[in-house]
Amino acid sequence: QINRDPNGPRYAELIASRYAADGYWPLNFNDFTSSLIVVFSCLNVGDFDIFAEAFVITTGISARLYFVAWYVLGTLLMLNIIKSYFLFEFLTIFTAATAKEAEEQSKKEQLHVAKVESTKPLTGHALSPRHLQPEQAHEEGAPAIRINGVLNPLVTLAAAPQVHQSMAKKVAAKSKIDRTPQWS
Repeated sequence: QINRDPNGPRYAELIASRYAADGYWPLNFNDFTSSLIVVFSCLNVGDFDIFAEAFVITTGISARLYFVAWYVLGTLLMLNIIKSYFLFEFLTIFTAATAKEAEEQSKKEQLHVAKVESTKPLTGHALSPRHLQPEQAHEEGAPAIRINGVLNPLVTLAAAPQVHQSMAKKVAAKSKIDRTPQWS
């Protein structure tokens, strides 16, 4: 045991060591909590050699073997395995969150592109039969057309010109607008 008993067998050697000079008296293997603190301190490799020196003085050369084994197994092996495990888990969670954000962003961009494309003028490709789905009639028998699930009255006019012409005649007859220029 490491203690400050002046009647101890190795007291003079212990007092002359760096362990006593630096005041590490509470760090010993005399009880369980002190032992845990010593082992934790050795994991951090702070003053590792000072602890080993004190225990070699009090118990013999076999204590140095214990501290070397603890350094190799505890610090070099186990501590690095634990660090790498937590780092791996953190990176896995971070990568999953980043991928989820990227997926949500791409969905938003696709939705935005779909909205922009739905406002573009219709071309022959957009009027192809595979994109047009007749719906129930609206407004005096004109067939309603949906493009990708969106009702589009412009397609109705393009898809059914005969209905458009008859509706235009009715509107012109009702409005009776003089179409002659006013400036001449």
